[in-house]
Amino acid sequence: MTDQQKLKMDTLKTLNIKPVHPASFHYDSKNHMQNGHWSIPIVLDTLSKAQYVIEIGAWLGHTSISFAKLSTLDTKIICVDPWDPQERHCRHFQNSSKKDTYEQFVSNCFANAVENQIIPVRLDSISASKLFNYTYDLIYIDGDHSEEAVYQDLKHWYPKKSSDASLICGDDWTLFDNWAGHNQEEFNNPQERSHSSAFNEEDQKYMVRRGVKRFAQEQGIKTIQSFGRLWWFEKR
Repeated sequence: MTDQQKLKMDTLKTLNIKPVHPASFHYDSKNHMQNGHWSIPIVLDTLSKAQYVIEIGAWLGHTSISFAKLSTLDTKIICVDPWDPQERHCRHFQNSSKKDTYEQFVSNCFANAVENQIIPVRLDSISASKLFNYTYDLIYIDGDHSEEAVYQDLKHWYPKKSSDASLICGDDWTLFDNWAGHNQEEFNNPQERSHSSAFNEEDQKYMVRRGVKRFAQEQGIKTIQSFGRLWWFEKR
C-alpha cells in the first residue's frame, strides 16, 4: 500500500464521522488568520504554493485550520499529534469540557469546512516520521516544546523538505523554560529579528530556541529568523 493510499484510508476512517458539537471552544478562524503571529509574507507565500504541509502538534486545530484556509483546496495539511489525554494541554481541556481533544479537533475541522484538506495522524512525531515518505513544502514544529523534543522533531522531519525552497518554521521562540510565559517585549511587539545559531547566555531561558539552535548548528545554518513567537530558517 502506498503512502497516498494509507493517508486516504486514514482520512476516511477519522474524518468521515458525525462532527462533535464544539462545547467549550469557540474558534474564530478569520481573526486567527489576520492576527496569527505567522501571518507574514514568507509563510503566506509558501502556503499559497504548497502541495503538502506537515504540522507537528495540532491540539484543537487553531493553526491547522488557518493553514488550510490560506492554502489552495488541493493542499493537504497533515497534522501529527498523539492527542494524548495525559498531555498537559489535553488534560486541562478535558477537565474543563469533559471532551476528548481529538474529537474537538475533528469537530473544529468540520465546523470550518476544511475536513477535505486536513489529514490527522494520531501518532507521536517520531513514529509518524518513520511511517510516511512524503516530502513537504512547509514543515511547522509546534509539538512537545522541550529542548530535546524540538531537536528530535527537526532531526526527523528536516530531511523530508521537498526542496531548498521549503519553509522550516515553528512556534514559541519566545517561550520561557517550564512554560513560564513569553518574553512580552518580543511577543507583544513582533518584528523580524535575526539570531545567530551560536548559543549565548540568554538562550538558557528559552527551551524551544535551544533545541532549534542545537539543530541549526549541526546543519551549518548560521542564522535563525523570528517574528514574535514564530521562528524559521531562511530558505537556501
